[in-house]
Amino acid sequence: MAMTASAEGGNSSQLGIPELGPNPASEARGDVLLGPPVSFGPWTCKEPIHVGLPEEEEAMCLPLKATPPPSYPSQVRDKIVLMDNERLLFDFLLQVTRHSDLDTEIRIAGGWVRDKLLDRQRASNRIEVVVDNMNGRKFCEEVNLLLPFHGLRVEKITVIQKKSKTFRFLSSERVRMSLFGMCVDFVELRSKHYFMRKGLLLSAGGKYEVDASLRDFTINSLFYNVNTNSVEDFTGKGMRDLKSGKIMTPLNPKKTFYYDPVRVFRAIRLATSLGFELDEELRAAAIDSDVKTAINHVMWRRSIGYEVYVMFSSAKDNTLVEALRMICAMGLFWEVFNVVPSDFGMSPTSDVVCVAYMEDAWRLMQRVGLSAFETLEEKRLALYAALLLPLCDSRFTGGPVINRRFTGQVVIRFLFQKSLRLKSSEGEKVGALNWYTPKFSALFPQFLAIADQKPPPADYSCDGGDLRTSSSLRVKSGKILRKIGDLRRVLVLLSTLLYQSTDEATAATCSLEERSLNIFHKVEGLIEKMCLENIWKEKPLLNGTDLMDMFYVARGPLIGRMKKKVLQFQLAHPLATAEDCRNWMEKEYPLRVRKRSSS
Repeated sequence: MAMTASAEGGNSSQLGIPELGPNPASEARGDVLLGPPVSFGPWTCKEPIHVGLPEEEEAMCLPLKATPPPSYPSQVRDKIVLMDNERLLFDFLLQVTRHSDLDTEIRIAGGWVRDKLLDRQRASNRIEVVVDNMNGRKFCEEVNLLLPFHGLRVEKITVIQKKSKTFRFLSSERVRMSLFGMCVDFVELRSKHYFMRKGLLLSAGGKYEVDASLRDFTINSLFYNVNTNSVEDFTGKGMRDLKSGKIMTPLNPKKTFYYDPVRVFRAIRLATSLGFELDEELRAAAIDSDVKTAINHVMWRRSIGYEVYVMFSSAKDNTLVEALRMICAMGLFWEVFNVVPSDFGMSPTSDVVCVAYMEDAWRLMQRVGLSAFETLEEKRLALYAALLLPLCDSRFTGGPVINRRFTGQVVIRFLFQKSLRLKSSEGEKVGALNWYTPKFSALFPQFLAIADQKPPPADYSCDGGDLRTSSSLRVKSGKILRKIGDLRRVLVLLSTLLYQSTDEATAATCSLEERSLNIFHKVEGLIEKMCLENIWKEKPLLNGTDLMDMFYVARGPLIGRMKKKVLQFQLAHPLATAEDCRNWMEKEYPLRVRKRSSS
């Protein structure tokens, strides 16, 4: 196992690292810079920064200060046990190096090594392969040359350039292939020299010690050497932190987070999913004012949004709730959305209310049964909507007046599209859910009166009556459910959270969780009895063309009002035909019928 010798961090000026600005307190800490200057914060630097292990000096990757002996609470394997397909893959990669006479050492890096040592089931089958003396594309070409000799077809090589809108000048690439049923990424070593250009990183080849020191956390800096079948810890801290169950950065956490603030939320996600705790120095760095400034920069919004997406997509047990609790406790909730709560009429402490709603939604989803929410998207949208439910009535009050309609549903779409840079379609669905939830929740007393076999409301009618005065429950709920589409169960779930029962007998005998579960099942059952579960798929009895032909009316606002009347009739009379609807519409618009007859 490769280990570095221990050393006390020296003066940063002795290591050839320029100071970041008017902050002399950092002189004696031995901080190592990670990455470029950006256009915010009090620190600036335009000279190249040399990060890594020069030939004569190997103190960069060592602890910045003395650490107490670890307690080693985690169960960590002494060696990695390979699955059959992994063994086939690694043997084949070694054959590639021998067949092509390559002086290349194959190592596996990243979360695969960590999860294997923790004997943890991985959510994906992706493996990151690091090659030391060539780029991944050339190695993949050598792989394709050998595949036919094993009776395998040549695989497609996908080159993922690090030149997105965020990392436009980053000159490194990730090459992806599918081998032995696994997604394999081939990457180069990270650079020993990181140059600054427009606030971004430019890299070239480097050493394994440097690569390990530049990774996000020590537990992710471990390598598995395929050649020697051993785990290598080039920072000297990876195995220690893995066994002690701590999340810590290889280099100074404050500067690591300042130049890559996305790692703050990745640390929280890893800590909750693995059951680890954040190192105290790392926690202090995450809540530093300069790091918060970096988090709010537009350059990192898409990456932070992706971390939020992963948190919500991989929600299991209580990990998502714990992650958001930790974000709130560290005062980073509003930094995630890059907004000032007072601008939306919210108090700074309302983040706790948001997380409480999401926690209640998660518990109710588990009681109902996660299988009831058919797709991963449906579960994710339910948790998004529950988290933002307190914002459904918010309106933008800070800064200049942008738009009189910048309220409620629009605010939530803004948070998705501008703050988190997530899919606009998901933002529209969450906005619609939160917009219609209070309206649907207001119908719950009528639902429960019918479900509990109490006398139904006087205006409840589904099989007749004058629709000009009737406000049928089926009509009201059907209109909302048509707008929501296939997210019916999510709407019922959110409405259950908002609804407060006034039944004192039920409240005395059941807990709040039991009452919520009973209400959910009663409303869901009535929706099915009224045949509204697929109401969003039903076509109108008369469409716009039919109405224009029927009344000789041009397309315009009047046709829109007529279509609403048709929908209202169709919801109140589920067994009616198009001819029934046509006769009823003629009674509703007699003057139009006479005008048509006279013409």
